[in-house]
Amino acid sequence: MGILPQYISGPLKACFALLCFIQCSYYIEGHKKWDHQNELNGFAKNPCELEERKSDEMPRKIDSEIEIPDSNMFFQLKKREKVEEKQNFKMPNGPLQKIIGSSDFKAALSDQHEMTPKIKIISTSSIIKLSFIVLMGIGGSYINVSPRNAPKDIYLEIFKRNMLLLATSLIGPILIVLTIHDGSKVDADTLISVFFSSFTWGYLLVCGMEIALTTIYRLVVLKYMEPDAFALCPDVPSIYLPWVLKENGYNVKPLTSFVSDFFVFCLFAPIVEEVIKVFIARTSKKIPKIKRNSKRNVEIVPSHVHSYVELIIAAAVGLKVADNGRRILMYNKSFHSQKFLFALLRGFYPLHEICAAISAMKLARKEVLGHKIGTFGVFVPAFLLHALSNFRGGKPMFKWKSDSPWLELQLGRWNFPESITLIGFIQKFSLTLVWCFLSLGILSYTIRNYWQLSQKQ
Repeated sequence: MGILPQYISGPLKACFALLCFIQCSYYIEGHKKWDHQNELNGFAKNPCELEERKSDEMPRKIDSEIEIPDSNMFFQLKKREKVEEKQNFKMPNGPLQKIIGSSDFKAALSDQHEMTPKIKIISTSSIIKLSFIVLMGIGGSYINVSPRNAPKDIYLEIFKRNMLLLATSLIGPILIVLTIHDGSKVDADTLISVFFSSFTWGYLLVCGMEIALTTIYRLVVLKYMEPDAFALCPDVPSIYLPWVLKENGYNVKPLTSFVSDFFVFCLFAPIVEEVIKVFIARTSKKIPKIKRNSKRNVEIVPSHVHSYVELIIAAAVGLKVADNGRRILMYNKSFHSQKFLFALLRGFYPLHEICAAISAMKLARKEVLGHKIGTFGVFVPAFLLHALSNFRGGKPMFKWKSDSPWLELQLGRWNFPESITLIGFIQKFSLTLVWCFLSLGILSYTIRNYWQLSQKQ
């Protein structure tokens, strides 16, 4: 174990470098936005330049009282307004009127912070949250080494490989988040907070609710379809009965097994996961809640469509990263093939993001645009898409281990016989191709729908 710190130091250095890159990116973005805003407002970067322009264009001096230091433009504008009101002075027409009399210029000077570039950095709390996630990944990589009794050198090599697998699975989520992020609608700290909440307590909440609902439902199914199973209850508590039937030598009928799994996988799990995504995004307080007055009339707090989409997708990405990390670390046996491809494809598989975007835009239609859509109608499209994916092989988040993990990605293992033909390839992957085209069609519809909503707002 003495060699362990040198393997941990590498990921920690990488995490520190990533945080530094994020800080620098927001610093540069702040400078660019400040320069761009100054150009739009006709605002000179140097206050001395602004004074020279005013002295050249103004035909006469307004009053001696307004000669104040050039470094404080905010108080200069306020003083000028007071003098104009006192003397009933009207600004002359011409270029000067366009510069000093414009509302954009006054809006720019109304905030003292506009005098200097805004340097956007993530807070210390966000850095701590990201560091905690990295430490959880390092700990999970070390615990899930297989085999556990491997020699020290081999153990540490597998540990290092597990960390690389987790890093590979993060490529897709990071690119998705960076693609949709708009700092003018949602700041980075809020985005990280929603992601962290979803990754930690949100994932535990989803698993806990799915386990509770599954236990109750399977007990009801056993009572009506397999009453003989309750003969084990004196020795096995009834609350554990649906989970330990096989270990106690009781084999359920195929029909009973299908009924138990179908409604859990295709009904309960999609409903829980899609509702929890919206609930977690609500906790950020950036998505407005509906307020009702005494007359039961609905009062809508205005917001922007993009804030709905970005925050709910951030919640979906948090659940996805947590679930992917656990499943990737369990896909590490010696007989498991193509581990890095499996990790990469799990990261890019966009089911949770597409479902979240559909729910977000339905919710935005209801709360921002005022369309009459019921609460159930907000989630129905995402429910159906998620249920269809689970029916084709996807697994709920509470499912600890998958017997066929590649089916969760709607794929088979990427190993083909050398003599395979094009027709054989199409026959083998025809359903997968149909699913891919369906997913691309839904994705294009989602993007088009987002653009239309943005134009209507």
